[in-house]
Amino acid sequence: LRSLLKKPASVTTNAKRMMSKLVTKAEEYEIKAASESRQFSKAPIMENFGELPLGEIPEPLKYTKPFKMTTLSNGIRVATEYWPSATSAIGVFIGAGSRDETIETSGSAHFLEHLHFKGTSNRSRTQIETEVENLGAQLNAYTSREHTLYHMQVFNQDQAKAMDVLSDMLTNSLYNNHQIEIERETILQELEETNKDYLETLMENVYFNIYREHMMGHPILGDID
Repeated sequence: LRSLLKKPASVTTNAKRMMSKLVTKAEEYEIKAASESRQFSKAPIMENFGELPLGEIPEPLKYTKPFKMTTLSNGIRVATEYWPSATSAIGVFIGAGSRDETIETSGSAHFLEHLHFKGTSNRSRTQIETEVENLGAQLNAYTSREHTLYHMQVFNQDQAKAMDVLSDMLTNSLYNNHQIEIERETILQELEETNKDYLETLMENVYFNIYREHMMGHPILGDID
């Protein structure tokens, strides 16, 4: 990724070269042509208008869309799935969320998510926004209790450029005190709005009563105090 960031003019060529070197193994999951028309359940859907005999439980869903799982030499797993469309969705899932925090660091995962959009050593916040707009792309992220996701939707020909932006944000973000204070105020406002939402408040209380002292029971956004 560092070589991609140094030579933006040849991103596509470099990306292909790097991927060919990094791939160490690949596992393909496919469905046979004969399985394309398989129903989600072997229950007699057409017969009896989909009604099952009393007490009978339909078999689990077995239809799985074809995708390819590739493991890079650095351990990163890449899942790709073909979709007949002019656009592509690219996401970077990070296996860490609010459950990995402590009482003292509660809300930090969500805080870092915000800061990753505020500029890197290669791009300012404005440059990131302009580049995404010029691509006609959508860039967003969210933090959950168990993972954090950064994702973009771009035209197919701009996949390499999208990965360049995402990788830059995730590996070269700058965290300066001024921006931290600005985001602190933004998140405090977000907390106030969330606390006014009855459904959000209900779900937070559900999680707390289920998990209690475990961090899974604490709010993703942290606490105002």
